[in-house]
Amino acid sequence: MRAARCSGAPAASAPRCVHRPAVVVAQRSSSSRSSSSRSRISSRSRSRSTAAAAASGGGAAAPAAAGIAALREALPAARDAAGVAELVEAASRLLEPELRGFEAAFARVAADAAAPAGGGGGVAAPPPRASPFGGPTGGPRPGPSPFGGPTGVQRPFGGPTGGPTGAARPFGGPTGGIGGGSGSGPAGGAARGAGGEPWSWDWGAVRQLHCYGLGGLWQYTELGASRGGPDAAASGGAGSAPSGVPKRAGMRLAQWALLLLMQRRLLPGLAGTRPRASDPEFAAADLEALSLLGVDAAASGELLSLDQPTLVYAPCCPRDVYSGLVAANASAARMERMSLVATSLASQGASSALFLALARPQGGAGGGPGHDELHALLQARGGCVEAMLPDAGGAHGVATSVHLFPLPRLLATGMLPP
Repeated sequence: MRAARCSGAPAASAPRCVHRPAVVVAQRSSSSRSSSSRSRISSRSRSRSTAAAAASGGGAAAPAAAGIAALREALPAARDAAGVAELVEAASRLLEPELRGFEAAFARVAADAAAPAGGGGGVAAPPPRASPFGGPTGGPRPGPSPFGGPTGVQRPFGGPTGGPTGAARPFGGPTGGIGGGSGSGPAGGAARGAGGEPWSWDWGAVRQLHCYGLGGLWQYTELGASRGGPDAAASGGAGSAPSGVPKRAGMRLAQWALLLLMQRRLLPGLAGTRPRASDPEFAAADLEALSLLGVDAAASGELLSLDQPTLVYAPCCPRDVYSGLVAANASAARMERMSLVATSLASQGASSALFLALARPQGGAGGGPGHDELHALLQARGGCVEAMLPDAGGAHGVATSVHLFPLPRLLATGMLPP
């Protein structure tokens, strides 16, 4: 009977055939006692090996977007905040070559901001023309400010505006490049502040980096998705990669990496500081991961008023966030302290005007940004300049620019008190 179970096998091999099932059972029993532990180790090993492979990119010629896509696929295997932070660090190494494009855009917008509003630079203001908001464009608007009360008379939020205009400011320093120091301010006819001094922006004076709308990454891990999240139901949908990991996960991964690069590599004045990141969507594991990366984070939607030159990174945010930034810094003295990396305000203004033009009755008036969209209104009145940024690793997917708000341009809008 024993030999019959091994039909076709030599008689000498029959005993081995009889006992082999017992050995297999014993091995499986031993394996089952450690399967959970091996699964955890294997999962973390896959995450780390994928991160290492993506960071190397298989060669210097590999595009950053492909590397970010590989890291996105590794997100579900991250078992804790440290695993998420490790993937972000790998993404930052991938995107570091993209900083050359950022440096060029930052230098260009500083030069354009120092140029006179009526000429020079790549963002010269258009000639005065009829405005749907009353009065010609490019000049002060009489009457009430969009913030309430007459312009230049009363601050809508009360209190001083951060010191008298014409006092020493970090914006009067040398212009040019990331970190400044490559020449004096603009020549005669250049943009000038309220005190008559040439207005310029010095990237070396930026000492703070605030980030809004970064979004969480933990929800894209297997552990985070099992507990639900804003994008948990999106897996496998139209916005997902073939593996089922939402494409938005890769965009957010690249945005987290860019936040680190702007603080560590782009602006020397930020070295040794800790950026701030606020988003009501952050989970506890997101906050822990950001802390490990050197970022002070809060699960909050509060928009801060600026007290010194600050780089604000607000990627792909809802329009009310950008208007909220203007409202939170509702004076020219505060707005000129802001450099903003965000969805192009010019493109937002154009899309807003198109929407209103399509929505208004045939033959009706209108066609400009709504009064509730303060950021679009400020841009339409010439209150800012911008330079387009490269879409590093597919981080944004929409036109994204670095913006500056020169004091002379802000005062000319008639929207903000000094």
